[in-house]
Amino acid sequence: MIEHLLTAHPITGAIRTLTPGLLHEALLLPRPRPFDPMPALVARTDAPWAESLALAPAETAAGICAELTGLILAAPEMRPEGIDLSRMPESRARRHLAALLDLWRALDGALPEGLETIRRVIAGEGVPLEPLPLLDLPLPEDAPAAIHSLRAALVARFGLAPAAALQAWQAEQARLTDGAPPGCSLAHAQRHLLNAVPPVPQDDSLTIRGLRDLVEETEACAAMVQKLISQGARPQDIALLVPEASAYHRHLARAFSRTGVPLSGLPQPAPERDLAGEALTHLLSALQTPAPAMAMASLYALPGMPWPAETGTALAREALDGRAQPHWAAAAEGPLAEITGLIARPRPADGEELRRRLDRFAALLPETGLRHGLQTRLNLLRPFLRSATAPDWALLTALAAPRPPEPPAPLRIVEGVSIIREGEPPWRPARILMVLGVNDGRYPRPPANSAMFMDSERETTARATGLRLEGRSERLARDLALFRRQIALPSQRLVLFCPRQGLDGSPLMPGPALALIARCVADPADPGRPVAEPGSLIRDLRHDPAAYRLCATEAAAPAPPRPALPAEGMVQLGGDLLMLRRTEDGTAAPQSPSRLETLLVSPLAWLLEQAGAGPVEWLPQEWDIMTAGTLAHDVLEHLFRPGEPMPSDSEIAERTPAIIAEAIRRKAPFAQGALWAVERDSLTREAVLAARNWAAALRAMQAEVVANEVGVRGQWHGIALRGFADSVLRLPGGDLLIVDHKKSRTGQRQDRMQAGWDLQTELYRAMLRNPAPLPEGAPPGPLAGTNGRIGVAYHLLNDSGILCHGIEITAEGVTPITADISVNALEMLRERLADVGSGRIRLNSDEDADFFSKTCKFTPYALEASPLIAAFTIGAGAADDEDAE
Repeated sequence: MIEHLLTAHPITGAIRTLTPGLLHEALLLPRPRPFDPMPALVARTDAPWAESLALAPAETAAGICAELTGLILAAPEMRPEGIDLSRMPESRARRHLAALLDLWRALDGALPEGLETIRRVIAGEGVPLEPLPLLDLPLPEDAPAAIHSLRAALVARFGLAPAAALQAWQAEQARLTDGAPPGCSLAHAQRHLLNAVPPVPQDDSLTIRGLRDLVEETEACAAMVQKLISQGARPQDIALLVPEASAYHRHLARAFSRTGVPLSGLPQPAPERDLAGEALTHLLSALQTPAPAMAMASLYALPGMPWPAETGTALAREALDGRAQPHWAAAAEGPLAEITGLIARPRPADGEELRRRLDRFAALLPETGLRHGLQTRLNLLRPFLRSATAPDWALLTALAAPRPPEPPAPLRIVEGVSIIREGEPPWRPARILMVLGVNDGRYPRPPANSAMFMDSERETTARATGLRLEGRSERLARDLALFRRQIALPSQRLVLFCPRQGLDGSPLMPGPALALIARCVADPADPGRPVAEPGSLIRDLRHDPAAYRLCATEAAAPAPPRPALPAEGMVQLGGDLLMLRRTEDGTAAPQSPSRLETLLVSPLAWLLEQAGAGPVEWLPQEWDIMTAGTLAHDVLEHLFRPGEPMPSDSEIAERTPAIIAEAIRRKAPFAQGALWAVERDSLTREAVLAARNWAAALRAMQAEVVANEVGVRGQWHGIALRGFADSVLRLPGGDLLIVDHKKSRTGQRQDRMQAGWDLQTELYRAMLRNPAPLPEGAPPGPLAGTNGRIGVAYHLLNDSGILCHGIEITAEGVTPITADISVNALEMLRERLADVGSGRIRLNSDEDADFFSKTCKFTPYALEASPLIAAFTIGAGAADDEDAE
């Protein structure tokens, strides 16, 4: 509310909005004390917000600080001593208000940003360096009591500005709110946005554009501005209303820099990240072994770490691939090896050990802003790191959380497109206004529900104490009035941009501004009624035939056409693509059965994997079918060891939980947390049942386990193969059975084998038939000297089915497959190998997904291995089809 106080300089006549910064400089006040409420917040373990703070420290602290700010502004003297709660009945509202007062007192005079300066001015402190006479403007009725006190204190000290200054300011403001001349749809919306009046037909003065996301939005905005300037408009005739989001600032600056159009009003310089808070937060997460992959990757890739950016990227990639401690990093020297070693150790047992590790980490950083900022942040943690008890990780993480940076003051220039930020009124006239980010949650921003006070409780508080705490209705009314004032700025044209998705691909709904404007626009089918569906007003710029006319300048060349994909789907790259991966002796690296299955489905996906160019998703680790399958494999491997007696049902039930726990520790450490308890319990039950059924099957087949997870090497069709067979059994008579355990059901796998499209087990059989020669002096493997037949089988864990091929087994529970299970898969694989051996890659067609799922009877996961697969699919339509409505 301080923006309603304006001062006129007695000599220059310049009119300025009062800000805490201006008050601080003009009155020579002491520097405000740093405001950090977290220590005081976490110290109050009996406060009503204690549990919420432990679960969501950043969000809870932000909500508490917002309520504390409202309470401070509601007190006329901005001091807790003047607030009397004796007339308030015992209630939820009183408990929350008392807790806020206790927090206020615990801060020992430190107040949120700018409030300490205002309090000092109300108290009459400071030595005036220049007078601050105020314009004689009434404050809004809902202005906080502290702002009324501030106005009274300044008027008593400096008086009011001359009436001529007020008249000049009012004339200037009229230019910002006159809007468009009557007769157009823009003028109708400007004047009746919040009124119920008959609608008018839409014309070119009011347009709503749909775009993909904020990147396309900012680029289209820059192109449209460039076109307008080429047609004679001045940059200062155009204004942009921009969300309070740093991403918009970054992309706008980049897009307008490309077009050469200056911007007036962006923060300069761009706000910096709180790297110290990020580093400490990621480090604390990593030290709570098991370390989350995203925390490790974020820490490795953080700017300012003691290694080159390329090394950080490589470390982050390995962390996201599941290798949080790369061997090459541990073998390195200097800070890299020591920092990875600090993280690799077991979780710190007490606060003292954690303090030593944090201090050592800070000492290993170079002498930069990151190191100094980290040491400052560590000082906040030290009081909680002196005990010999286990660290309070939730408290420490709350104290370490990154602080959102305060944006610097905007840099405003005359010759530039005006930037108006979401929460500020227009500051100079404009003919054209473009509003960016018109999606759910903006224009106006829906007021958040308070976790502390309902609106009825605010009314009770006002009656009992005289404190008027701002509620949702007041905030909504203020934001609506601000938005109406903002769109009243343009005198010719208003353009709203509605992005369809966020940068993460999540869908976005149009914002409330569109619904407000739709009430003013007549439905073409029924001109007497407003548009029934606001979304129908959106015109996708990408599919508008007039897009070139709207966006391109005469000097701009048309965009180069997208390279046409070959109609036959074959791309010639040259050279033997099998040689992209090589062994130490320069020969082609062996292919695994799973890699060749990728080649079968999508040669492009295989090429990306072969070249190490597959995507690395920056996502949290999660429990999926791959994780469950890996852990279930461990159970069967350790329960049924070669040469050991068959476990009984009771032994299986007794040993399985420990095996799964150890497997999780080694292969999926993230799943040790309480969040995954249900999944662990479910897997344990399923694994016990599968192991008991497997034991019964082994007895029925009279099979002996020869090897588990055995590495095999061999050749097929002239290429080297290698892989790990889940289990190899020896049957009566000496025949071998290669078993692949799958965490799935029997049906689809049986259909695939009957259709002749199975691949992996047949390649394992080929490796055993044509083994690679052993290195000189190497002992023979467990499968050496096999002379009998070699059969293959799938053991489907979810229903304990066993599908067998190549050997007749009459045991109960074993389903024989007599068809040639791999005839079609091997034929296609030979073609694929001939192609890549000659440097050719066959692109996928839009019919492949149906072919593999319906004809071959399996899910073609390789088609989703990379976004590039869909982008280079033949017959999938134009590049822009994905954005079609």
